[in-house]
Amino acid sequence: MHLGGIETWRDALEFIVLGADTVQVTTAVMQYGYRIIDDIKDGVAIEDGEGRVTMEMLEENISEEICEAVRQLTHDPAVPYLDYVNAMSSPIALNVKRNDLTNNMDLSRIPHPEERDYRRLEKYRKALEIIESKLK
Repeated sequence: MHLGGIETWRDALEFIVLGADTVQVTTAVMQYGYRIIDDIKDGVAIEDGEGRVTMEMLEENISEEICEAVRQLTHDPAVPYLDYVNAMSSPIALNVKRNDLTNNMDLSRIPHPEERDYRRLEKYRKALEIIESKLK
Protein backbone atom coordinates (compact mmCIF):
# COMPACT_ATOMS: atom_id res chain seq x y z
CA MET A 1 0.00 0.00 0.00
CA HIS A 2 1.15 3.53 -0.72
CA LEU A 3 0.06 6.52 1.33
CA GLY A 4 0.58 10.17 0.53
CA GLY A 5 1.26 12.31 -2.50
CA ILE A 6 -1.54 11.01 -4.69
CA GLU A 7 -3.56 13.77 -6.30
CA THR A 8 -4.02 12.50 -9.85
CA TRP A 9 -4.54 9.20 -11.60
CA ARG A 10 -0.98 9.47 -12.93
CA ASP A 11 0.34 9.58 -9.36
CA ALA A 12 -1.69 6.48 -8.48
CA LEU A 13 -0.60 4.65 -11.64
CA GLU A 14 3.08 5.28 -10.95
CA PHE A 15 2.78 3.70 -7.51
CA ILE A 16 0.79 0.76 -8.89
CA VAL A 17 3.34 0.17 -11.66
CA LEU A 18 6.08 0.15 -9.02
CA GLY A 19 4.31 -2.57 -7.06
CA ALA A 20 1.73 -0.98 -4.76
CA ASP A 21 -1.33 -3.21 -4.67
CA THR A 22 -3.41 -0.41 -3.13
CA VAL A 23 -3.13 3.35 -2.82
CA GLN A 24 -4.74 5.57 -0.21
CA VAL A 25 -6.10 8.96 -1.21
CA THR A 26 -7.05 11.10 1.76
CA THR A 27 -5.83 14.70 1.50
CA ALA A 28 -6.83 14.92 -2.16
CA VAL A 29 -10.37 13.82 -1.24
CA MET A 30 -10.51 16.54 1.40
CA GLN A 31 -9.28 19.12 -1.12
CA TYR A 32 -11.19 18.06 -4.23
CA GLY A 33 -14.06 15.96 -2.94
CA TYR A 34 -14.96 12.37 -3.68
CA ARG A 35 -15.08 12.97 -7.44
CA ILE A 36 -11.28 12.56 -7.42
CA ILE A 37 -11.78 8.83 -6.75
CA ASP A 38 -13.73 8.43 -10.00
CA ASP A 39 -11.09 10.47 -11.86
CA ILE A 40 -8.35 8.18 -10.53
CA LYS A 41 -10.31 4.99 -11.30
CA ASP A 42 -11.02 6.14 -14.85
CA GLY A 43 -7.43 7.23 -15.46
CA VAL A 44 -5.79 4.10 -14.07
CA ALA A 45 -7.98 1.84 -16.22
CA ILE A 46 -5.49 1.80 -19.09
CA GLU A 47 -5.97 -1.27 -21.21
CA ASP A 48 -6.27 -2.32 -24.82
CA GLY A 49 -9.80 -3.72 -24.67
CA GLU A 50 -8.55 -7.21 -23.88
CA GLY A 51 -7.38 -6.37 -20.37
CA ARG A 52 -3.71 -5.93 -21.31
CA VAL A 53 -1.49 -2.93 -20.61
CA THR A 54 1.28 -2.38 -23.15
CA MET A 55 4.51 -0.45 -22.70
CA GLU A 56 3.23 2.03 -25.28
CA MET A 57 0.17 2.71 -23.13
CA LEU A 58 2.35 3.31 -20.10
CA GLU A 59 4.66 5.62 -22.08
CA GLU A 60 1.67 7.77 -23.01
CA ASN A 61 0.53 8.09 -19.42
CA ILE A 62 3.42 8.03 -16.96
CA SER A 63 6.84 9.64 -16.66
CA GLU A 64 9.82 8.47 -18.70
CA GLU A 65 11.70 7.76 -15.45
CA ILE A 66 9.05 5.24 -14.36
CA CYS A 67 8.80 3.74 -17.86
CA GLU A 68 12.56 3.19 -17.89
CA ALA A 69 12.36 1.47 -14.51
CA VAL A 70 9.59 -0.80 -15.81
CA ARG A 71 11.66 -1.62 -18.91
CA GLN A 72 14.67 -2.52 -16.76
CA LEU A 73 12.55 -4.61 -14.39
CA THR A 74 11.07 -6.65 -17.24
CA HIS A 75 13.24 -9.75 -17.49
CA ASP A 76 13.63 -11.26 -20.94
CA PRO A 77 13.89 -15.04 -20.31
CA ALA A 78 16.54 -15.27 -23.06
CA VAL A 79 18.89 -13.12 -20.94
CA PRO A 80 20.67 -14.88 -18.05
CA TYR A 81 19.28 -13.66 -14.73
CA LEU A 82 22.47 -12.12 -13.35
CA ASP A 83 23.13 -10.37 -16.69
CA TYR A 84 19.61 -8.91 -16.47
CA VAL A 85 20.29 -7.65 -12.93
CA ASN A 86 23.71 -6.32 -13.87
CA ALA A 87 22.23 -4.30 -16.75
CA MET A 88 19.99 -2.31 -14.38
CA SER A 89 20.98 1.31 -13.88
CA SER A 90 17.76 3.11 -12.91
CA PRO A 91 17.75 3.91 -9.17
CA ILE A 92 14.03 3.20 -9.14
CA ALA A 93 14.46 -0.21 -10.78
CA LEU A 94 17.37 -1.06 -8.49
CA ASN A 95 15.38 -0.19 -5.35
CA VAL A 96 12.29 -2.07 -6.51
CA LYS A 97 14.39 -5.13 -7.36
CA ARG A 98 16.24 -4.93 -4.03
CA ASN A 99 12.90 -4.94 -2.18
CA ASP A 100 11.62 -7.80 -4.35
CA LEU A 101 14.73 -9.89 -3.72
CA THR A 102 14.64 -9.19 0.02
CA ASN A 103 11.07 -10.45 0.16
CA ASN A 104 11.82 -13.48 -2.03
CA MET A 105 14.83 -14.42 0.11
CA ASP A 106 12.69 -14.83 3.21
CA LEU A 107 12.51 -18.60 3.45
CA SER A 108 10.07 -18.40 6.37
CA ARG A 109 7.33 -17.93 3.77
CA ILE A 110 8.05 -21.44 2.43
CA PRO A 111 6.79 -24.15 4.85
CA HIS A 112 9.27 -26.82 3.75
CA PRO A 113 12.16 -25.38 1.71
CA GLU A 114 13.67 -27.75 -0.81
CA GLU A 115 17.04 -27.86 -2.54
CA ARG A 116 15.73 -25.74 -5.43
CA ASP A 117 14.69 -23.04 -2.93
CA TYR A 118 18.23 -22.92 -1.54
CA ARG A 119 19.67 -22.71 -5.09
CA ARG A 120 17.29 -19.86 -5.87
CA LEU A 121 18.31 -18.17 -2.61
CA GLU A 122 21.96 -18.30 -3.66
CA LYS A 123 21.11 -16.77 -7.04
CA TYR A 124 19.18 -14.01 -5.26
CA ARG A 125 22.11 -13.33 -2.90
CA LYS A 126 24.39 -12.78 -5.88
CA ALA A 127 21.81 -10.49 -7.49
CA LEU A 128 21.42 -8.54 -4.25
CA GLU A 129 25.19 -8.05 -4.05
CA ILE A 130 25.18 -6.58 -7.57
CA ILE A 131 22.30 -4.25 -6.72
CA GLU A 132 23.81 -3.11 -3.41
CA SER A 133 27.09 -2.27 -5.14
CA LYS A 134 25.24 -0.20 -7.75
CA LEU A 135 23.27 1.70 -5.10
CA LYS A 136 26.40 2.82 -3.19
